[in-house]
Amino acid sequence: VDYRALAHFDLAVFHDSNGREAEAVPHYETAIGLGLAGERNGEALAWLASSLLKTGRPQDALQRLIEARNATQDESFARFLVGLERRVNRKMAEK
Repeated sequence: VDYRALAHFDLAVFHDSNGREAEAVPHYETAIGLGLAGERNGEALAWLASSLLKTGRPQDALQRLIEARNATQDESFARFLVGLERRVNRKMAEK
């Protein structure tokens, strides 16, 4: 377990949960880069995608969603990702 990756993930979630998505993004990216394991990696990718969408980066969000889908085996979480992908696609269609 890389505790630095977990610390960055927790800090990202803290910022994200408090409406500071822009501050969350680099912490998600660092956590992923340090090698979060298993489903936690998929969660980080999904939450990163959501934060990217909220900060005006839908194309980057879509890329991270694809990675999140590939990182999860959880069917319930996969359904959540489909919904998030719909939101991203709607945002991209608005431009």
